[in-house]
Amino acid sequence: MVGEITNLVCDNKKCDYVSHNFPHKHLKELINTRCPKCTANLLTLDDYDNFQEVVELGKIVEELCKK
Repeated sequence: MVGEITNLVCDNKKCDYVSHNFPHKHLKELINTRCPKCTANLLTLDDYDNFQEVVELGKIVEELCKK
């Protein structure tokens, strides 16, 4: 099912931090937190909002495929 887990990746091109299989329900808590490896902003509000839109679109596509 769409919308349950993701890999959270630091946007800093010089950082290789990845949190594998991160639950979507906890992403909102990470808005404006710092990457544990390089201290860059790990998740901006814009990134979070865009991600939520993609998840919702995925759910719509998933429903259409069931028909």
